Parts: sequence; C-alpha cells; structure tokens
Amino acid sequence: MKKIVWGILREMEHSPDREGDDAAILRETARKVQASGAAEVLVLAPEELPEGGEPPDFVFFMCERPEVLDKLEALQKNKGVGMVNTPEGVRNTYRYNTVRKLEGLPFYPRASPISTDDGACAGPFPLWLKRFDFHAVLKEDVCQARDPSELKTLLARFRERGIQRVLAQGHIEGDLIKFYGIHDRWFQYFYHKDQAVKNHPFDGARLGEIARLCARELGVEIFGGDAIVAPSGEIFLIDLNAWPSFALYRDIASKHIADHILEKIEALPSLR
Repeated sequence: MKKIVWGILREMEHSPDREGDDAAILRETARKVQASGAAEVLVLAPEELPEGGEPPDFVFFMCERPEVLDKLEALQKNKGVGMVNTPEGVRNTYRYNTVRKLEGLPFYPRASPISTDDGACAGPFPLWLKRFDFHAVLKEDVCQARDPSELKTLLARFRERGIQRVLAQGHIEGDLIKFYGIHDRWFQYFYHKDQAVKNHPFDGARLGEIARLCARELGVEIFGGDAIVAPSGEIFLIDLNAWPSFALYRDIASKHIADHILEKIEALPSLR
C-alpha cells in the first residue's frame, strides 16, 4: 500500500529572489518520490496545511516559520509522522540557536548578539551584521559595517524594520565558498559569485567533514551554507541553513533527496 506523503513549500517571504528555485527543487523531489511508486505525494503551501483529518505517513518540507513548524511538530510527536528535515532541526538553523550550538568549534567564527538600540560593539572592523533569527530573508539582512559610524546607520535600519537584535561577526579575509549537502550521500561546493576569487588552496574533503559535522550538531540532513577559505587554507563555516534551493544542481540533488526520503519511508513502521 502506498504511503501518503506531503511536500511543503517554503514561505514566499523566505525565498528572496529564489522563489522559483526553492519551489522547483521541492516539486522535482516530489515528482521523483511519486515516480517511485512507493508514495502518493501532495505538494502544499504552508498556509494549505490541513487542520485535523487523517495525517500523512511522511512529510518533507522547506517551510521555516515558527507557527508552521509548531503544526508539523505536533504531527511528528502526536501522530508519529516521519519527517525530513525535522522541525527541531530547522529551528536550530535560526541564527540564535546556531550560535548556541556551534560556538566553541574551532572552525566557527565567534559571533555576538547586539541590540539595534544601543549598538554596543567594540569591533574590530569591518564586521558583518546578520539578522538574529532566520537566515537572510532580504538582502539587507546581511550587511557589512566598516566603521562605528556605518554600524550605527545599519543598526538603525534594522531597528526601523522591527528587528531588535542582530548578530555581529568579524570579517574573515578569503574566498567565499557555497556548499550543498544531503546527509552522507552527496556533497558539492563551488565559489560564490560576485567575488574576485583568489583560489586559495584548501582541502575539499575537509570542507565536507566540517559541513556535515555542523549539520549533525544542528540536526539537519538536507542542508546548505557558506564557508570562507583563508589564504592559509584554513576553513571557517559562517552559515548553515536547512534545505537550500540547490539551483545549480537541481536534477542530481533532487534524486539524492528523493532516495533519502524513500529510505526513510521504507523504514517507517507498518502501523503508526
């Protein structure tokens, strides 16, 4: 008997300039899971989550809002619904939780929360300001302050948008690397666009180890993020998020995600 599976899209406001890419990876994953014959897949927007009724056997999702995660967590805990990622894992990618989970690791740069009201931060400059809850929802959610005056201006802009706290993280000189990962199945990295790449030598396998270790610490199996390779070749992980768009690798990534989901579905107990 086929399992009933939901695939839940990311909120539009959480896909800045990536609405099409985010929807495409989830829909392509859903198509591949459906094509396996093991499951009947229903793709839903977060606001379309049914209230009550028969729960699905499994849910894979890209949504991130707390109120939606609460609903999914209730299905997981009260109805035994399998999930990837998990609501807890996605919550751990909120920046204030990420800092708490990863601080102290040698490859995670020190980051400090500061109030947008007083802006007490001694530097050193330049430093990066990042909204304290989610990953970047707007391009203004991550910005660089080059001196105390610019810091004050940028904090005021965050405050005008109702953001009370931001994360201050020191700048690390080096090449910016973007990476994607799917549990222990697949890992890919590439240079971030819009930079003058210096091609600092580094160990790609080590980058994969660092990214997977951090993903395990946060409890996410489908993940992406950013790292800096310093001139010395040292690697620093600066961001990790749940289920990115995989835009450059959509076809192969959706296959690996679908296979991962199907393994989890196969492992579900016959009766919940």
